[in-house]
Amino acid sequence: MLALVFVRFSWAGFLPEACGLRNCYCESFRSGYLVLQPVNALSNLGYVLVGALILGSRGLGSEPAPRRFTRWFGAAAVITGWCSYLSHASLTRLGEWLDLMGIYQLLLVLLVYSLHRLTGKNWNRLFLTGIILGALQMAFWPVGQQAVIGLLIAGWAVAEFAARRRLLHGEQSPKGEKRFTILAVLLFAAGAGIWAVNGRSPECPPGSFYWHVAWHLLSAAAFGSLYLFFQSEARPRKLT
Repeated sequence: MLALVFVRFSWAGFLPEACGLRNCYCESFRSGYLVLQPVNALSNLGYVLVGALILGSRGLGSEPAPRRFTRWFGAAAVITGWCSYLSHASLTRLGEWLDLMGIYQLLLVLLVYSLHRLTGKNWNRLFLTGIILGALQMAFWPVGQQAVIGLLIAGWAVAEFAARRRLLHGEQSPKGEKRFTILAVLLFAAGAGIWAVNGRSPECPPGSFYWHVAWHLLSAAAFGSLYLFFQSEARPRKLT
């Protein structure tokens, strides 16, 4: 990621997104380089680092399904980081499409995992269907992205609440460390608040802090905290 910042390239000929026409995210874009917004782009290293740590962790359990989801969680974080990186690098419609697809697949992984914990079934088709529908929506109805994100978050929250009620029923049921969930909620709420207030502001006073960096880092940390909760939940409990 860092090396790409110094590569010379022109995005002329690519359809620009709205931020390719004005100063969005409080970082003026430079011309003639592959990465137009280096600070915002490089802040996605947070997602890549979280994904790498997940892939190198002890995982969510020894069974095939938990091992598969460990890889999914790690890959989803890395993909999200690179997609957002390319979005800030190019400031094009293609980059915007990749950015939202990265977010969609991250939320779909959470949804599918919670549904798996709730039902014990394989929900791979739901994931693939969601990716296809999300790709079509971003291609033909990009203004609906916030509605889709809200729907995915709401669906995951309902599935996760139901899964936790099911898993917590019974004395021998696994119990995750709730501090990780609380931390994830606080980190995401702080990041989302920053994005809502300052996310795409076209007017930033000279010397303004790149607040969008905080959104990337806080949301990446929130995802990592959620994974730590799922990992603690999957950890075998000691008999007393």
